[in-house]
Amino acid sequence: MRERNTVSGRIKWIDCAKAIAIIAVVVNHCCGFCYNDQLFAQTTYFSVSLFILLSGISAGLSCQRRKPYTYQLKKCGRLFGQYAAATLIIQAYYSGCLDLRTYVNHIISFDIQPPFYYLLFFLQIMLISPFLLSWYKFCIKQKYAAVWHAASLLALGYFSYVFIQKTYILPVYGGGQYLFGGTYLLLFYMGIILSNSRVLHLKKLWEYLTCAGLAGCIWGVWLRLRLYGRLPFDKWMLAYWGDGLNPPSIELMVYALITLFLLFSVFTMVSNIQVSWLEKLVNMITLLGKNTLYTFMYHLLVRDVLLNLFPVLNSNIWLRRGIVFWGMVILPVAGVSVVRYCGKIVHCVLKETE
Repeated sequence: MRERNTVSGRIKWIDCAKAIAIIAVVVNHCCGFCYNDQLFAQTTYFSVSLFILLSGISAGLSCQRRKPYTYQLKKCGRLFGQYAAATLIIQAYYSGCLDLRTYVNHIISFDIQPPFYYLLFFLQIMLISPFLLSWYKFCIKQKYAAVWHAASLLALGYFSYVFIQKTYILPVYGGGQYLFGGTYLLLFYMGIILSNSRVLHLKKLWEYLTCAGLAGCIWGVWLRLRLYGRLPFDKWMLAYWGDGLNPPSIELMVYALITLFLLFSVFTMVSNIQVSWLEKLVNMITLLGKNTLYTFMYHLLVRDVLLNLFPVLNSNIWLRRGIVFWGMVILPVAGVSVVRYCGKIVHCVLKETE
């Protein structure tokens, strides 16, 4: 099977999986706004865990080409800068003015909007990721690497218990309350291990089809069992990892892993099919996946702006589903694309005037 799954050093299936994850985030945040089915909302609960797994995979792949300390720390600095800019824009919109003291308080508290809890623990993971990557490199050099990886996961599982039960960072939602996000740290390291997994480096069409078929069947069964309370695993871990929703326990972690393999196999196959309209569709999904951070930070702001500018959108659920929902997904990406394009024009003009 011809490999056409990379563009400009990026891996297409990872960007496509990130796009699906961010759409799931927006769907989840539209519960009570575009729909009211709680069971449907639970189908999207893989989203944050999937993001952490993909981040771990990306970190594991990047450390093979770059020095993990400098690359990850620079990435952490850029992420904090983008977070600070988003906080400024959101605070200025809702308050109608720039209040420096309020802005600084929001920066420190990560509470400008509820979803920003994610950035609180993700920044912590980025800070510690060079050490995790160095430990991973050490483990793969050992004679019994699989045993070292298993021991590392067990140790991180125990640390996750300690973080959830014995630490408290800020009064925000979910994993943001705990050091390194609790079990999110375990998921990140799982992603690092998966970056070198044979399963994520398949080559033949029949292998992708087999992976997609198995993952799809297991995904459907696992989701149904979880929705109807037939899985006992989170109950076993209740005293250690909490209720298992955020941060996730065994059931959601497995759900995210199954979703990862399903999206990997499907999008890798699709990316290698040479059909023009399909290539354009994949490129559009990839563009969304490259800019998930902006959709994540601005989608609630887009919703409120659209409803304030066009109150008629609030009068019909199908208008909310068709215009507001997709506006929340697409407009942040369109906005950052316009800003980048304008920046390139300004750069060219300045360069010509020199």
